[in-house]
Amino acid sequence: SSHLYLAADSGLYWSTNGGEDCTKGTGGGGLAQSLALDTSSPTNARVLFAGIRDSGVKRSKDGGLSWTLVLGSGTTAVADALSVHDTMDSTADLRKVAIALAPPTATPDPEGVQVIYATIEGIDGDFDPDPYSPILGIFQSTDQGDTWSLRSDNAPSTRTSSASPTARASRPAPPCAPSKTSSSKSRPTSTS
Repeated sequence: SSHLYLAADSGLYWSTNGGEDCTKGTGGGGLAQSLALDTSSPTNARVLFAGIRDSGVKRSKDGGLSWTLVLGSGTTAVADALSVHDTMDSTADLRKVAIALAPPTATPDPEGVQVIYATIEGIDGDFDPDPYSPILGIFQSTDQGDTWSLRSDNAPSTRTSSASPTARASRPAPPCAPSKTSSSKSRPTSTS
């Protein structure tokens, strides 16, 4: 297939011609650090999830044309996890976000993968960023991102991975990749 999905420093993009031309998805702004494509979702309505730094998890149910924030600091599970790290001098917030999809079931759900995981780094509040930013928690959705729960809040203080099984680093970037600076990163995901 010639469909390409791109997570870049400047947002989330899609292409139908293998990356010759790209279009930024509506609501697809932010520094995209992870991207997962649900290849079991219907081809005419591909479902994608993206981890957006300082924001949370965005979901597209239309092949990257539009994006909606489904997990962020305003989501109950994240807000509750952040609140225990607030101090009198500093409000805790989220930083890096890495996402992963559970493997499809033996009999795939016609709507696609339902279980999604997000690992979120914490910042400010009582989080000590030395030597690495600590993990706020691992969050799970069992309904394709509609609702979330905190699965683990005692993860080791290590860096989150910005790669997922379906997101690959690519150099050089496809012609459509935005090029703000020479250090701009892009992570394309394509269907096969």
